[in-house]
Amino acid sequence: MAVDVILKGEYATAIAQLEEIEARDPGNYRTASNLGTAFELAGENEKALNWIREGIKRNARAHRGTEWLHELILEAKVAADRGVISESTTRLVAVPEQLSKDALLTIRGVERKASDVFDALAYQLEERMVFVKPKDRWVAECLFSLAVMQAHFYSIDDGLRILSLSEKYGFPDEALLATTRKEWEWSSWLGEVKKWAAIVCGSVAGLAILILGIRKLRELLDA
Repeated sequence: MAVDVILKGEYATAIAQLEEIEARDPGNYRTASNLGTAFELAGENEKALNWIREGIKRNARAHRGTEWLHELILEAKVAADRGVISESTTRLVAVPEQLSKDALLTIRGVERKASDVFDALAYQLEERMVFVKPKDRWVAECLFSLAVMQAHFYSIDDGLRILSLSEKYGFPDEALLATTRKEWEWSSWLGEVKKWAAIVCGSVAGLAILILGIRKLRELLDA
């Protein structure tokens, strides 16, 4: 019921319901997790961070073990609220230009496998984008990092689509966005050219073999 209330945007009501549940039945992971989400959506980031951390203590494997990213986002939000960092310059998950799935990324002092970071970004964004609509710089940041990893690991074209979502959510570095898009569009175009060149070469080779076969057949018939 509290989750349904959250989805309706009635955060104060949801918080009251969840706090009542916590008082009646303390220690439940889902209560802590949903309180964290409700407080965050209500703009009370410090309380949200405390409850998400409590949720991780109660069940670190929940949400496929990706709540560390939710905690990271809330830490950045709290720091921004306090004026410790600038919202226009913070990068949550910085992705290097050269990257493999097995590479290790150091995020806030913790080494994580790049493929695990990709999975965490995809999972957390799928959940977060249900509640958070454009524009939101934190979603935009995560989308940009996911786009870069998607382009590295799987498909530049899919990376471009995610990049457009990052722009829609308000990614703050417009110059980086434009440069990245230009590079990927060029790579995508070059890939198409190479693909069609290979198809043409294959067709030409096949035609040459066919012509050679016809000539040989004619020679045999004329002999």
